[in-house]
Amino acid sequence: ADEDINTQYKILKVTPAATSAMIKKAYRATARNLHPDKNPNTDRKLFANIARAYDILKDTETRARYDLCERVKQILRQGIIVRLHDKYDYPKLKILFTDSRFLNLYLQDVQFGTVLAEGYKTVEMRYVTHIYAGSDGFEGFFCPPGRADMCLTIHGARLGSRDIHLELESAEARDEFLDGIRILRCECSELFKQRLAEMKSNGMR
Repeated sequence: ADEDINTQYKILKVTPAATSAMIKKAYRATARNLHPDKNPNTDRKLFANIARAYDILKDTETRARYDLCERVKQILRQGIIVRLHDKYDYPKLKILFTDSRFLNLYLQDVQFGTVLAEGYKTVEMRYVTHIYAGSDGFEGFFCPPGRADMCLTIHGARLGSRDIHLELESAEARDEFLDGIRILRCECSELFKQRLAEMKSNGMR
């Protein structure tokens, strides 16, 4: 099934613009009616989902991470124009997008949009071991002069013979995309999370 966007807000029946007070009020009202002690026939899985949604959204930092990840999911569903760098060829404009469950990233020529066409490249997220800012850790890749803060590298031993070097439209777009896709990957891989912590402890972005 397709993975939804902003699921935790929908579970509590609030919008992403809801204040902390609105979220707390919605949680209390919903939990009160569905609490197993009050309603023995309640769906315990539904109640657990409501409690989890509140745990994510009640904390400012956790909510900010969740919101960022959801924005990046939406960007990837719609497709984002990037510049693909290759040390053996000239940079090329590509569209980067994902499947409905965020298991794969796809790169292809911009004119095809997000409908897979002949010649597309697949990046299986499960094989991504590192996502670097700029050219961190890569002697063979040099970001264009003055644009290192707009670039990122997707790395994984099983991704094929080449790492994927991307340039986004601005430093702000790169930072949001970099942080969001890292969060998305951390949700699926504890090993990726550990490697990211190691990178940051070594002073990498």
